[in-house]
Amino acid sequence: MAAAKRPRKAAPKARTETVHFEAALTSHSSASMFAPDAVLSPETIEAFVPPPNCGVQAARALRALGFTVRHVGTFSISAEGPRKLWEKVFGTKVEKRTQPVSEAHPDLGASEYFSHVADTPFALPKPLAGLVERAYPQRPPTFYAASPLPPRVGYHHLRVPSDVAMVLRAEPVHKEGVTGRGVLVAMVDSGFYRHPYYSWHGYSYTATLAPDATELDKDSNGHGTAEAANIFANAPDIDFIGVKMGGNPTLAFKTAADLNPAVMTNSWGFSLQNPPVPNFLKPLEAAVIDAVTRRGITVCFSAGNGHWGWPGQMPQVISVGGVYAKETVAGHEF
Repeated sequence: MAAAKRPRKAAPKARTETVHFEAALTSHSSASMFAPDAVLSPETIEAFVPPPNCGVQAARALRALGFTVRHVGTFSISAEGPRKLWEKVFGTKVEKRTQPVSEAHPDLGASEYFSHVADTPFALPKPLAGLVERAYPQRPPTFYAASPLPPRVGYHHLRVPSDVAMVLRAEPVHKEGVTGRGVLVAMVDSGFYRHPYYSWHGYSYTATLAPDATELDKDSNGHGTAEAANIFANAPDIDFIGVKMGGNPTLAFKTAADLNPAVMTNSWGFSLQNPPVPNFLKPLEAAVIDAVTRRGITVCFSAGNGHWGWPGQMPQVISVGGVYAKETVAGHEF
């Protein structure tokens, strides 16, 4: 009797080594947002606007070089490509780095990204000359801590929506009929799982993908799914749309801004002590100012969990702090 053949093990899938980047467009005035004395603000932002059709031409050039273009924004193009292509086109080297998804929750694991190797050259190829000023790989942000719908546990915690609405004094406003009805709120985050919590409460909870994100109904670490509950606790009748972030947070932010929401809320950021803002974040800075100043969107960013939260530091945004309630609040004045 012939021996049964052992099933062959499937070959491990090769990990895609993708560089997500922002290509900053040249300005019509020749002003550079990367100049040491450059200041991005509502008063100066128009000087950094590129000339007409610059973005379209740059996008075509990037595609011709082999990159995938995900979004053509006002100030920068969001694109991506294999590591080897990036290093060849720009004559440089990048290295893989990791950082925690959330410093407050190390159990959520780490994110990988590519960053330039220090003291290596970088040069724009001829097809991008006059169209793109610089290009920078993007790194993932830190997701600041959230409190999801909690299980039955023996320690003090806040329940959503009731406890959060009470502690934040939203209930008196709700009684006056102010519940966010007719207001579109967009949130950029890790993902938005269709948790039964949202349908049970009758919330208008939908989600979409940033162009470089996948798996619409999956939230790999639960951060965005949980954070959305806090928004509804304060404004239960809003129209909510979550934008799932891929490898490029700037792309996700620009995608959300293109939805023309009244409010954008972002519970993530970068810890920057005593800016200037590093060059790789300049496209995000310009996109935030564009959303607030040129589109009229109210933009909120988390102040962090003991971080020097940025973009929360930007004067154009509302920096949102955390709330902690003791188990006994009797006798406290609000």
